Amino acid sequence: MEFADGVLRVDGSLAVTQFIVAVANNIFVVFPAMGRNYDAAMISAGLGGISLGATPTAMANMAAVIKRHGASHRAFISVPLVCAFFVDLANAVLIPLFLGRFRPTLDQGSHISMGMTL
Repeated sequence: MEFADGVLRVDGSLAVTQFIVAVANNIFVVFPAMGRNYDAAMISAGLGGISLGATPTAMANMAAVIKRHGASHRAFISVPLVCAFFVDLANAVLIPLFLGRFRPTLDQGSHISMGMTL
């Protein structure tokens, strides 16, 4: 991380760390937990797309694997539905939490700053 002109810039190390954690999660947790078969490989491909992007990225990952190796109906139905559900559930919990924690506060006159309330 670098500071330049009072602005915090994050370099590529955060993206690299996210990638490493996503790959390790797919290899060591998801693939074995799903049964170490073709459906598990497709679910891992979908979860890799979600870990690094969003549901459309998961669909693109699974479509690329399907073009080469054939369809997995179980993965193509379950991954988008489950991931969309979890994203909605997480947003329903996290958005009010963050809105409640970070409220604008008046700071010395008319300046508004984002203050964290505990």
